[in-house]
Amino acid sequence: MGNAMTTGLLMTCVMCYVCQGLFGKLYAIHFDGQANDGTPVYSTLYGLVVGMGVLTVTLGFRLDASSITWSLGLINGAVLFVYNLCIINASRTGPFGFQSIFRLFGSVVIPMVFALVFWGEVLSALRWMGIAAMLASFVLVNADSMVLRDVKKGYIRWVTLLFFVNGAYAVIMAAQQRLAGPAERNQMIVITFLSSACISLAALLLRKKGHTLRAFRMCPRAWGSVIGAGVAAALAVVQLMILIGRVESLPVFYTVENGLILVLTIVFSSILFKEKISRTEAIGIALSVVSLAMLSL
Repeated sequence: MGNAMTTGLLMTCVMCYVCQGLFGKLYAIHFDGQANDGTPVYSTLYGLVVGMGVLTVTLGFRLDASSITWSLGLINGAVLFVYNLCIINASRTGPFGFQSIFRLFGSVVIPMVFALVFWGEVLSALRWMGIAAMLASFVLVNADSMVLRDVKKGYIRWVTLLFFVNGAYAVIMAAQQRLAGPAERNQMIVITFLSSACISLAALLLRKKGHTLRAFRMCPRAWGSVIGAGVAAALAVVQLMILIGRVESLPVFYTVENGLILVLTIVFSSILFKEKISRTEAIGIALSVVSLAMLSL
């Protein structure tokens, strides 16, 4: 992965993403509005906080981006909106564990294939084994919830789309860095998240019409949770853009990042939400640690 600074950035980036996920879960617990409003409200506020946070802290409200960054940012904003739509519908129609496997596989496999085919990256045999071990750990960690029971119509379609959408998001982020250079990485984040927030708000306006503001009437805990998630994500994405410009192999980087997020989320969930870790999950966590060691050699 490189030097100690890169490793430190990776760990803090991962911790921010873990906190974002935990805040998201708290939001789901405390949101007290209509069930159908929960996700578009979250997506709108989350995208706004992340976009404006990055714009304020790193760019000083100056958004001077090239046409390439604007184009890819707007495309990725639409991809992020579709990603949230897939998450919502997959969660409504089938198990979360199976969905998580496809989502994580997409974020690793698609960028890896794209880099190998179009960017000519070459991985050592040990790193191929590390990636395989990490993917196996994803399966083991989610094995207890992967049984496809009570699956509703459309679930497989949404999960399959989620696989490609999550991979496309990572590919577009990496492509922007290669085409426009590292100087516009924060502009890319701002455009992506603000455009996603606008799309989410537009969808809410179309559905709620004159009653849109009512959807944002929620308790202080829900407000605190979504703001916390946005702040944590803003810190994470800034570090993520720095890391993309420093790592040698994007496929390895995305594998390590997703593996660490998965492991730490499970550990913290067991501590904070009293969720028990099964034997299969423990084996998966151990395997992920081994794979991380293989990928860093």
